[in-house]
Amino acid sequence: MGNVGLLRIILIVFLCCFQLHNSLAKDLGNVKKMKTVIRKGHEFTPLSDFKNEVKNNAAAYFPPKEYRLDNTQQKLLKGIFAVPQANAVATFAPDDSVRLIKFSGNSVDFDKFGSLEYGGEFAYLRNSGSDFTAFAQTRGINLLDFKTGEIKEFSGTDSISEYIKKIWIADDKKRHLLVQSKEVGGYALDKGLVGRDILRLIDFSGEEKKVLRQMVLPAEDKEGYIDFVELFGSSIFAYRRDNMRVYDLEFKEKQHPVAEQLYKHKEQLGYHSTAVLAVHTDYPIAWVGESDKEKRVYISNWVAYWGENSGFDMFLSGMPSSRLFFSPDGKWLVCSGMIKRQSRMIAIPISEKLPHYLGRPILLGDNPEVDDMRMAFTHDPVGVVLATNDVIYKWDLPPVPEDIEAWNKDPQPFIDAWIKSRQ
Repeated sequence: MGNVGLLRIILIVFLCCFQLHNSLAKDLGNVKKMKTVIRKGHEFTPLSDFKNEVKNNAAAYFPPKEYRLDNTQQKLLKGIFAVPQANAVATFAPDDSVRLIKFSGNSVDFDKFGSLEYGGEFAYLRNSGSDFTAFAQTRGINLLDFKTGEIKEFSGTDSISEYIKKIWIADDKKRHLLVQSKEVGGYALDKGLVGRDILRLIDFSGEEKKVLRQMVLPAEDKEGYIDFVELFGSSIFAYRRDNMRVYDLEFKEKQHPVAEQLYKHKEQLGYHSTAVLAVHTDYPIAWVGESDKEKRVYISNWVAYWGENSGFDMFLSGMPSSRLFFSPDGKWLVCSGMIKRQSRMIAIPISEKLPHYLGRPILLGDNPEVDDMRMAFTHDPVGVVLATNDVIYKWDLPPVPEDIEAWNKDPQPFIDAWIKSRQ
């Protein structure tokens, strides 16, 4: 190779390294802008700039445990969902079998729970019941009974023009589920095929389902149409932008501080939509994720709180959250979002010892971007599970420490000690 050719190669390598350096610098700059806030008196004050959160220091870095799947396991894995069994989740496999994914040490097993006649899945429960779990297919709901070891199949809709969008547990002991379905109907010139959402409270405790009540929400081309529905405790939140309606499980509209806060601070939200919501069922606080629907991006997070001191403030502004989930025990809030095309996930401890309950967040490693169907919680221990086609990532969340003030100063020693205790 001549000197000219060698110089060209050196120049190309230099330019590539320069571009990579600039790209990483921009990404770290965006992470550096993240601000964690905690209530102190009447003002929120920054706790950490997270500038080294993608490294191994700053607030805390918590790497996942990785389970690499063999070829047989890869063929069985689809979406995952929570089950009432210690240290496990489940998947509805392509062979129409339900498999319990059990974690033990450094290994993972796919044990068969049962089979269904038809394939396809549409909606999962984020957290399971005490002795059952369920998932929805296009129009059916399958209940996995861990008392009897049976899979019970039910219809979840009333017509073939409906499909199920989401399901929630409304009453664990009575096995009541709230089911949201979409009924596809007419055609609007500016929106194409449109429909209306239907909410049903259904009793699945017997051999046959029993619809206790139902409510039809306004169609997409009608005034009052909503984009999202969520159930927290016994409150149903139906919302779009700053328009939020709250119902009890009798489907009667009621007042709720979250709706009042959104309406009071609608000017701060502007024309953007309230896209994700997490309302704590024990403490007077909620997290709101805001999106620009036209650009299809998540833009900011807000925390609403009420009671003795009420307010509506920006939270984790550098990482807009596309998902907000409470752990099964209510001790952690897990936020998932993107920074410069890199998936990030934050876990925030919740403690009644803190003003407005927010502890210092920790970064849950470098995690892959997955959809809602591939994320679930475990219990005993409480953990977060993400599944890709060939790897399962798992974080066993530590107990929220009694000395939460020491955690807020530096959570890394707590994380390091927890990881060491699990080895």
